[in-house]
Amino acid sequence: MPTIETLPYADTQHFSRLFLDYIARNPAVQAFCRYPFSTKGIADSLADLSAQPTAYDRALLCDVLHRQYQHTAMPQAVADNIRALAQPQTMVVATAHQPNICLGPLYLVYKIAAAIRLAAQLQASFPQYRLVPVYYMGSEDHDIAEINHIHVYGKTITWQPTQGGAVGRLPTDNLSHFFDELGDVLGKGDAEQRVLDLLRRCYLDKPTLGEATRAWVNHLFGSYGLVVLDPDDTDLKRGVFSRIAQAELQGIRTTNTTTPPCRSIDYVRLTDQALHTVGYESQAHARPVNLFYLAAGSRERVETHNDEWTTADGKQHWTKAQLLDIARHETEFLSPNVILRPAYQQAILPAAAWIGGGGELAYWLQLKGVFSAFGIHYPVLVPRNSALWIDGNTAQKMERLSLSVRDIFRNVDKLVVEYVQRNSHNELNLFAQKQLLQEAFEQILERAQQIDPTLQSSVVGEMTKLTKSVEVLEAKLLRAEKRNFETAVAQIRAIKGKLFPNGTLQERHDNMLPYYIKHEQQFIATLINNFEPLDAQFSIFWA
Repeated sequence: MPTIETLPYADTQHFSRLFLDYIARNPAVQAFCRYPFSTKGIADSLADLSAQPTAYDRALLCDVLHRQYQHTAMPQAVADNIRALAQPQTMVVATAHQPNICLGPLYLVYKIAAAIRLAAQLQASFPQYRLVPVYYMGSEDHDIAEINHIHVYGKTITWQPTQGGAVGRLPTDNLSHFFDELGDVLGKGDAEQRVLDLLRRCYLDKPTLGEATRAWVNHLFGSYGLVVLDPDDTDLKRGVFSRIAQAELQGIRTTNTTTPPCRSIDYVRLTDQALHTVGYESQAHARPVNLFYLAAGSRERVETHNDEWTTADGKQHWTKAQLLDIARHETEFLSPNVILRPAYQQAILPAAAWIGGGGELAYWLQLKGVFSAFGIHYPVLVPRNSALWIDGNTAQKMERLSLSVRDIFRNVDKLVVEYVQRNSHNELNLFAQKQLLQEAFEQILERAQQIDPTLQSSVVGEMTKLTKSVEVLEAKLLRAEKRNFETAVAQIRAIKGKLFPNGTLQERHDNMLPYYIKHEQQFIATLINNFEPLDAQFSIFWA
C-alpha cells in the first residue's frame, strides 16, 4: 500500500483562482450555485430530489441501461444499481467525460473513483436513500484529436479513426495497429501481456469506441457498482432531450407569462456579466443556437441567419418549422453543445452531486440560470480529486537531493539555483559587493552634486552599468558552479520532467496503464479508499 499525504490545492500552483475560491467556499463564487459545496448542500439536494418523484422517467432510464449493457458482462453490483434506479429514493452521484482511447489521461480515472467514493460516503450518511455512481459518457463530443492518443512511458501512441463525427460512434475496425504499438511500448512481461490482452478483448471485440469504453470501464469499476450511461441514444433523445431542443429553438418559456421566451444564451450572458463583475472570466462560449446536427461521420453546429437554419458546413438547410419537427420526432439527429449538455445529463439522471474538473466546474457555474429556466435540478458541484504518484526510485532521489513534496511543485530553475546555493562551498552571492558599490557611488554622487549638479545623471548611469555588470558576473559564477553540480542538477530536472510532463500535472498527461500494470486492481482500490471528495485536498501517493 502506498503512503498517502495531502497538500492544499493552492500550494500546487496549478489551479485557477476561481477553482481555489470555490473550494474555499468563497461567497462570491457560491452565489452562482444552487447548493453549497458541503455535506449540508448535498443533504438539501437529496431532499429536493426526493420531493419531485415524477420528475424523472426512471423506467426509460432503466430500459436504456439494460439495452446498452446487452453485450457487456454486467457485475451483480451494477445490475443491483440499475434495478435500484427505478425507485424514487435512488439518487445519483454523476461524473462525465468523453470516451478517450484507453481512458486518456489519469484524471478520468480520478473522476470515476471520486464518484464511487462519494456515493459510498453519502450512502453511509443518508441511509434513507440509495446512492448510485454513474459515469455519463460524453460520446457525442467530436474532438477526435483530444481522444485518439495516450502517453505511456514517455511515448505517445496515436489512433487514426476511419471516420469523423461523434467519438462514441467511431468504429474500432482499425485499432489493432494501435494495440500492436502499445504492446511494443509496454514490453513483454507477464503483467504487461495480461493487461494488453484484456484491452484487446475490450476494444477489438466491440464495434464502437463507446461500447469499448463501457467494457473497459466496467472491468475496472464494475465491482463497485459503477453504471455507465451513453446519452447518444434514440430513446433518451426522443424521451428527454426533445423538450430541451425544442425550447432552444423556440425560446424557453418560464412560468412568468409576462416574460418573452429566452434562449439559453440569454441566461448565460446574464451570468457571465455577474461573473465578470466579481472578477472571474467565463469558461464556455454560449451561441445563439447551442445544438449540433448529427449525421453519419459528422457533427456540425446548427446556425441561424435571417430566419435561415443551416449546419456550419452549409450542407444542411431547414426552415424553423422543419428543424422543430426534427426536434420533436427525430431528436437523435440533434446533439447538445457544452451549454446544453449538462442540462440534458441532469434531465436524465436524478443526480444530487456532480463531480468534475476545474474547467468543467467553471462552465457549470455559468449555467444555473439555464437549469432554472428548464426546471431541471441543479446538483451540488464537487471538484474531482487530483493526485500525484511518486514511485520508489523517484522518492529516493528526492530524499538524496533534500527535495520535499512542496519543493517539487515549484519552478525547476528556482529549485536548481537554491540547491546549488545551499550545497556550494563557495560564496555565489555578490550582495555584499553590490552594497559596497552602492555606498561608494552614493558618496561620488554627493560630491558631484556639490561640484556640478548636472553630473548627477552621468553618475547614476555609470552606477547602473556597473551594478548590471556585477549581476552578470554573479550569474556567471552561478552557471559555473552549476556545472560542478551537473549530476544533481540533471536529476532535479529529470524528477520535474517525470512528475510534471510537459510542465503540466501528471494527471493531465499520463495514462493509467503503467500504474495499473504495476498495482492492478490495487491501484483502483487505493484511489477509491483514499480520495475525500468533500475535503478538497491534493493527494500524493508514494508508491
